[in-house]
Amino acid sequence: MKTFTKNMLKKSAETSVFKRGLSLLEKMNDRSTDLLRILTYHRIDYHDSHPDHHPGMISATPEQFAQQMKMIAQKYQVISLQDVLDAIHNQKQLPAKSLLITFDDAYQDFAKYAWPVLKEYSLPATVFVPTGFPDQPDASFWWDRLYAALINVDRSKQLETVHHLHPLSTKNNLSEIYWMARKWIKSLPHQEAMERVNQICEKLDGPQLENIVMGWGELRNLAREGVTLVPHTRTHPLLNQLDLKSAMDEILGSLNDLKEKIGETLPVFCYPAGGVSDELVRELERSEIQMAFTTQRGLNCIQKDSPYLLRRINVGGNTTLSILRAQLLSQSRLLNRLW
Repeated sequence: MKTFTKNMLKKSAETSVFKRGLSLLEKMNDRSTDLLRILTYHRIDYHDSHPDHHPGMISATPEQFAQQMKMIAQKYQVISLQDVLDAIHNQKQLPAKSLLITFDDAYQDFAKYAWPVLKEYSLPATVFVPTGFPDQPDASFWWDRLYAALINVDRSKQLETVHHLHPLSTKNNLSEIYWMARKWIKSLPHQEAMERVNQICEKLDGPQLENIVMGWGELRNLAREGVTLVPHTRTHPLLNQLDLKSAMDEILGSLNDLKEKIGETLPVFCYPAGGVSDELVRELERSEIQMAFTTQRGLNCIQKDSPYLLRRINVGGNTTLSILRAQLLSQSRLLNRLW
């Protein structure tokens, strides 16, 4: 049902009627200084650049990203992460139509494609760094390893999950199995989940992947140029699938890694894949971390919402310019829940 609704919204968003209504709503857009929009990007790249890596992590092609940033520069006031911290903790007022741009996982294509566009429009950006990945040639995200194992598999093999055997004979079947296996793995305690990924990749003879996370030298150069780098754990686990001590070790460990490698960082954090629990939030409130970002979709009322559960709008491959414009409207709370 949700897929059907999204497809209908996508079609409707490209009609002339929708676009006229969108332009009218943008003129009426709330100019509240308490409202914060936060965008989430992952990869800015072409789909054929790394064919063994999961294409679902591509938020936009370089051309689409440039088009989006041009629109944002014209219609919104892009602010820095420090501006958000000041608004939350120092009671400083945000400008009207405030928007924060964030990138998860520190992919190499940020430096290649995204940062030049952001510099062109003088737009600040924040990158969440999983600090166990830079300069580690054999390090790859587990979802990419799983995807690569499946698309390169001997089609006569089978994949076992829970108590089911899945034939890997057709391409369409592989796509369904990938998403089913990914959902199953995310439901497991972290250590067991990684063991299962290793077992699957070994059984299916999955290839060794190139690490496409930026190295520390490149990250230091970006920091010198004004990019804000903050922690995203060390190894990118779902923190709600770890015990509390291990979760905090991942968070504070990545914070200390950035302090050591970059020289400074803000006391801000992003939950990998949105994995968060009430217990973890309470522990963060007692730590040096002052603000944290989720993957929950929506806008934020800075003076009312928890600074440890900030919502963001994920930009994905199906996010057209019209859809993005609609999601950024102050009236878009329902749309963001549906999309």
